[in-house]
Amino acid sequence: MRIFALGLPHTVTSPRFSSCAYTMKVWNLCRMMKDRGHEVIHLGNETSHPVCDENVAIASYEEWSRVYEHPGTDFFDISVETPERKEFHRLFADNMRRALEERIGDQHDAIICISWGGPQHDATQPLKHRAFVVESGIGYQYPCADYRVYESYAWLHMIMGRDNLMQGGTWYYSVIPNAFDPEMFEYRESPDSYFLYLGRLSDDKGVGLAVDVARRAGRKLKMAGQGNPERFIQDAPHVEYLGLVGVEERKELLAGAAALLCPTFYVEPFGGVAVEAQLSGTPVITTDWGAFTETVLPNVTGYRCRTMDHFDYAARNVDKIDPANCRKWAMNYSLASISGMYEEFFQMVLNLRGGGFYMSHPDRTQMNWLRKSYPAAATEGFEIGPQSAPPLLDVWDMAQQYEHEWWRTKPEVRWPQEIRKQDTYARLMGLPPDLNMGTKTILDVGCGPVSMLLRATHGGAVGVDPQLMSEETKAKYAAANVALHFGKAEDFEPGRHFDEGWIYNCLQHVDDPNKVMAMMLRSVDSVRIFEWIDTPPSEGHPHTLTSEHFDRWLSGDKWLCLLWNVGEMRFDSNLATGRYIAIHAVRNGAVN
Repeated sequence: MRIFALGLPHTVTSPRFSSCAYTMKVWNLCRMMKDRGHEVIHLGNETSHPVCDENVAIASYEEWSRVYEHPGTDFFDISVETPERKEFHRLFADNMRRALEERIGDQHDAIICISWGGPQHDATQPLKHRAFVVESGIGYQYPCADYRVYESYAWLHMIMGRDNLMQGGTWYYSVIPNAFDPEMFEYRESPDSYFLYLGRLSDDKGVGLAVDVARRAGRKLKMAGQGNPERFIQDAPHVEYLGLVGVEERKELLAGAAALLCPTFYVEPFGGVAVEAQLSGTPVITTDWGAFTETVLPNVTGYRCRTMDHFDYAARNVDKIDPANCRKWAMNYSLASISGMYEEFFQMVLNLRGGGFYMSHPDRTQMNWLRKSYPAAATEGFEIGPQSAPPLLDVWDMAQQYEHEWWRTKPEVRWPQEIRKQDTYARLMGLPPDLNMGTKTILDVGCGPVSMLLRATHGGAVGVDPQLMSEETKAKYAAANVALHFGKAEDFEPGRHFDEGWIYNCLQHVDDPNKVMAMMLRSVDSVRIFEWIDTPPSEGHPHTLTSEHFDRWLSGDKWLCLLWNVGEMRFDSNLATGRYIAIHAVRNGAVN
């Protein structure tokens, strides 16, 4: 066979770009087909160095480096928005097309492997009548070639369903998983105790969930990959961010990990790091969809999860996974195993020059191209017995869990949003614009991690909240002369009196609003309130408050209302909106 492997426009075909899965597909395809004895011609940017018979530089390193570079810890920038990049892609496609025209001949006996698209498609479209153009590793959303290799059955079926191909007729849409060089990974039977996340630092990769799983398991989490880690490592002292790691560092991290966490939210086309971990003898904890359903054997090479209970169990039981089973299973994805699958598929395509679909080979001695070797543990008997259900959370516990997740998720966005809302609450509660309360002592119920107390001048304060906070946040409160009490406000006894009490956007979240208000009103001489009213119960908000509640709590002759305002407010489409009540009341006879 003559196989043309096309490099990517934005990288150099080299392990230096090992963080780009598509670049490594080209690298491995060249070696696999060359090792099988076929003629391999690589076309790509200068300084590419795959194993091949001919390495054609279709763009100089100088031309490439003027518009692209290694991204380091950033994501790969594949855009073509600038005039310079548009011109480079045109040059890349034109040079690639000319190089192919000079080499493929007129016998229609060559396979051209598209690994990415864009200028590769532009270069090969005019040549479809002279060679077989194959998309050789589809993990993207919009393939277009007549002959296709998908990374997983999960991704093949996703695309077929989306494109309304439920009736089939796609005989030359094959599935061949990504290939890996076992020599690039160290097999280790006695790992360290840390968990590992290795991949893009984005929400859809489940990075936040990986941080939670490790925290709940009491494990250190080492994190490496491209992207900004700040929102994931904030308030997470158990996480160590290592940046983008090279081949040798990657090898060491994978071999030393007690488990690799891959809790991807979306349908993962492949997720090659899960195979890399197993080649290292490291168990994998993943979600239970996408390609993981094909690459991870439950309870044999790792665990596939759908709830936090599953993740917790998996994290507690990684030591039950035999590293030898991980390695044995992952060898199904070795270069030697996958190369035969490509050879079989390419021959199927080349047979279209003759008998096509009906062409038969009477001398065929095996048909093992789809066969896999399983660890013995995968075939052992097992039981699915009754499960002991954990106790159900009550409404308040569920509300606190919601609150914890809300504050922890995207703090770089949500915390400033909350501060912006509090500025409005303060104005409506009758607080001075600069929050200068002089020497007054203040009790803030439901203070959260960004209380107005942190920006106020006062004579000493106490904040009450059941949510745990990081040491950094605690230090900020201490510096602001605020003592924190972690627990339910219903159970809090101040043991002292305060000049003022503040409670804002809190009562919907508590267990018993009546008890909280009773505690507040017996502990302060002045109370300022902002709460949303007439809002139906929802996740994290088990109570509906009405103006009648506040009428009852502040009735009689004990309290004088200086401000009582009911209205409607909208911050924007993404923040709180609805009816509110704002109150400033002082105890009769108290000096305010």
